[in-house]
Amino acid sequence: MLPEVITSVEQVTPEWLTETLRRNGFLGRGRAEGVSVKVTRVMTVSIVSRLEVSYSTDAPRDAPARLF
Repeated sequence: MLPEVITSVEQVTPEWLTETLRRNGFLGRGRAEGVSVKVTRVMTVSIVSRLEVSYSTDAPRDAPARLF
């Protein structure tokens, strides 16, 4: 079972992201193939990361390429 709440950026895998984007209507076809962490900041009560996502060639061109 994939996590519903992310407690570590390492949990944001292509599999998790594909399922999450599909479940929420942002990815009707294709799949996330890679997730790259660009910046991570540890705050007092949270961890904030900026991610870049790569998709399979059959994914929509408007699938989110950057996530916060």
